[in-house]
Amino acid sequence: MKKIIGLFVLFAFTIIFTGCPYQSTIPIDDTPEISVDSKLIGNWGTSNTSYYKVSKKSNYLYSIIYVELDSNGIEEISSKYEGYLSKIGNVTYLNLKDLDETNSEGKYYIYKFEFENGNIILTGVTPYIKEDFSDSKELKKFFKKNQDNSYFFMDPVEYRKIR
Repeated sequence: MKKIIGLFVLFAFTIIFTGCPYQSTIPIDDTPEISVDSKLIGNWGTSNTSYYKVSKKSNYLYSIIYVELDSNGIEEISSKYEGYLSKIGNVTYLNLKDLDETNSEGKYYIYKFEFENGNIILTGVTPYIKEDFSDSKELKKFFKKNQDNSYFFMDPVEYRKIR
């Protein structure tokens, strides 16, 4: 019994200290269906030295640029993304597409998305998903089946509006 508990604790620590959320070449929805919310437009971060600039790209898409300030306070763009929200039951997800030029296959990062008390809370989906999905319908079905399990998500990160 002690071995089982020890393995469970080790597994939990592994999830907690993992940096990157689940990555997929398939988003949850093939096409966005949730309109852009103007409350989400702006600069969001955990500090004033690095943050995400969120703007409206279209009626359903957000343009998201990760910015870091250099030692002189000048903005340097580190990464560019495009994102949209999807809903599975009562859970909202952010499909975050990496627009890096070297990312030819179109990698998506998937986060559980919450907007509470004027802050954005992103919780990465565990990177330990081993299944392969051929389309969004299969991925959505898998998420619906597993999203109520605590091990399906990483630790949440809360972003506040800055600047």
